[in-house]
Amino acid sequence: MQRKLLGDRKGVRGLLLHGMGGVGKSTLAERVSTELKSSFPGGVFWVTIARPASHSELAGKLIDAQQVLLQQLNDQALHPPESVSYGQRQLEVALKQKQQALLLVIDNVPEFDGSVRQMLPDDLGSILADG
Repeated sequence: MQRKLLGDRKGVRGLLLHGMGGVGKSTLAERVSTELKSSFPGGVFWVTIARPASHSELAGKLIDAQQVLLQQLNDQALHPPESVSYGQRQLEVALKQKQQALLLVIDNVPEFDGSVRQMLPDDLGSILADG
């Protein structure tokens, strides 16, 4: 399997796996990230978002996921972000420090509108434009 799967252009590329629960999306994402690991010298970072029971619990679950990514990116334990927007800013700083192509895998994304957009920096494309 080649990196071409995610596109051969530089910059941020996205790939969405969507479907019913239990059909193998996570297994496929794990397989692809394992196969492509050598194509991402900056690392492969994986987070699974715990399912919120309601929309009101979403912010807490996104903060938890941000903390996991921040710990992986910084290779150290950090306190949870104070808010989702603060976590976005922390992720922006951590991602800007990475000088090599990296792969973020965000699994089990809640179906609430825009949950991943809330979690990640607003301008992810410019942060990783040379990745």
